[in-house]
Amino acid sequence: MLARVALLPLLLFAPLTLALDPARSTSQYGHTMWAVQDGALPGSPTDLDQTIDGYLWVGTRSRGLISTPDGAIIGGTSLGLIGWRNGRSQTMTTANDLPCQEIHTLLRDRRDNLWLYATCGIIFVASDQVQAWWKDPAARLRFRLFGALDEAQTALAGLRLAPHTRDLEIDYTALSLLVPRKNNFRYRLVGHDTDWADAGARRQAFYTDLPPGDFRFEVIASNNDGVWNESGASLDFSITPTFYQTRWFYALCITAAAGVLWLLYLVRVRQIEMRIRMRLEERVIERERIARDLHDTFLQSVQGLILRFQAVLARIPEGGERPLRMMEQALERADQVLAEGRDQVYDLRKSTQASSDLPNARHRDQLFT
Repeated sequence: MLARVALLPLLLFAPLTLALDPARSTSQYGHTMWAVQDGALPGSPTDLDQTIDGYLWVGTRSRGLISTPDGAIIGGTSLGLIGWRNGRSQTMTTANDLPCQEIHTLLRDRRDNLWLYATCGIIFVASDQVQAWWKDPAARLRFRLFGALDEAQTALAGLRLAPHTRDLEIDYTALSLLVPRKNNFRYRLVGHDTDWADAGARRQAFYTDLPPGDFRFEVIASNNDGVWNESGASLDFSITPTFYQTRWFYALCITAAAGVLWLLYLVRVRQIEMRIRMRLEERVIERERIARDLHDTFLQSVQGLILRFQAVLARIPEGGERPLRMMEQALERADQVLAEGRDQVYDLRKSTQASSDLPNARHRDQLFT
């Protein structure tokens, strides 16, 4: 037998039970009781079922018992399914490709198909797969799983609710054989509530506008004497986030925002570069105009004036040495002025060509306002 699992065949032979006559009370029927002196059970009985051969099966740690028409018995456990047929026991676990092993209850329909309520959801086992398992306990079987995406409520351990679940109602109760109406309750939702909520005798808890995340619902109760059970009961569940509530979506949004800011920065840099280029082009055009004006007007005028001076110099008599010397000095000075003007025009055009290089110009010039 597997650990933590016990399906105890007590081999209590009993005839098939017939329906009771509603006109007679139960005290009119013969009955007996299984007491401790008759043999101790390894745990409290949780399930009963009777096979067609008359044997009564008692499950003490099982989670549901069903009998089949061929006299077999199948039970759900925390470690899969366990079956007994023809004096032989066998198990069905994840080794048989079972989606999950912790079974909470099971049913058999009219076509001998099995329906398992498990931790991962509702598992459908077709009758032909069950027969294949009876023939070969190690066979790899085919299953159909209905999970949270199929709007199937998974088992209480690790319950996952569908996205967009915002309003929630949780029902709970406590057994009392004396005065049930005097049972009082307190509950809290860890991850949402900061303190216990006093529900009085109400056996329902309501929550609205719950965000996605993991939660634990805890409830404690008191009996009719006002004694509280501090251990209580709990239920773990989670609400699945939608795609726009996940961390990767937030990361994608941050990345997109950073990308937009980077594009805006590049656009701004491009605008500044265009503004600088336009200002430099205007500056180059202005310098070219000044150089052209100097060359075409002022320098040409100076050149013409020099030629006139030379013509006058040629007409001075040979005896007028002093006027001749003064005119020659004036012509030399005019030549110097002309040479300086040409140098200025050359330097102006040279600086204009250098300014057309934008990267170098950006190091030399400041932004224009």
